Amino acid sequence: MSMDKFYELVFGDSKAFYKLCMALPQIIEDVVSENEALALKNTVYEELTKEHSDLLTALYLLAFSTYEGFEQCVTK
Repeated sequence: MSMDKFYELVFGDSKAFYKLCMALPQIIEDVVSENEALALKNTVYEELTKEHSDLLTALYLLAFSTYEGFEQCVTK
């Protein structure tokens, strides 16, 4: 079972995983800005931004092209 379908099953929302992924960048930024000790060198982020300057589009291009909701990232 893919992650998007798992979240749909658990939360009863076909876009639940997409919504989580859309919220995570801001949540992570907020947490790290409140505690600088959490700011680590993030090579994953660096590699994703090499794929595309927009993190969500980079994730789409690399992993989620068949997941519910992510098709709209490419058209933005």
